[in-house]
Amino acid sequence: MTDLTVVILTKNEERNLRKCVESFRGVAKRFVIVDSFSTDGTEALCKGLNAELQKIGSSLDFYQNKWISYADQLNWGLQNTGIDTEWSMRMDADEEIMEDLAAEIDEKLPKVREPVNGIILRRRVYFMGRWIKHGGRYPELLLRIFRTGKASCEMKIMDEHMILSEGTTVEFKHDLIDNN
Repeated sequence: MTDLTVVILTKNEERNLRKCVESFRGVAKRFVIVDSFSTDGTEALCKGLNAELQKIGSSLDFYQNKWISYADQLNWGLQNTGIDTEWSMRMDADEEIMEDLAAEIDEKLPKVREPVNGIILRRRVYFMGRWIKHGGRYPELLLRIFRTGKASCEMKIMDEHMILSEGTTVEFKHDLIDNN
């Protein structure tokens, strides 16, 4: 299991969250859910997922925080949930990592040495079940994995990205999927 915490923001994501978490296939040591006071079954699902993950040596911690903006919420999660793993990762509840990316993270991430503090991933966007391959939408390269404490989410109204505070990046070759 990789020394990795995955931070996922939620608001009524009962439908998507299980698929996201399960896509990691036992790779991540911890999941942190930062919820904006969901009114569906998200919290109950998180309790069940935590029980399942503990059987394989992982965990899922559920926090609630009032929504201001995406960047505020993600940065709150990074700073206030006691992340003590070497690496952190940003995911959305409607995203998942492909099996080959899970294997790549498990194999390569423990071998990454400083000054590399960030991992660029390739994102495939699906809309209404169809992969958007053309029009400059693929591959979309995004900083998604970073050494804990070495990155934050930029304060933008939309299309926020992670910004490294120091160090360099490398690119992994496999994809994550965004199911819009």
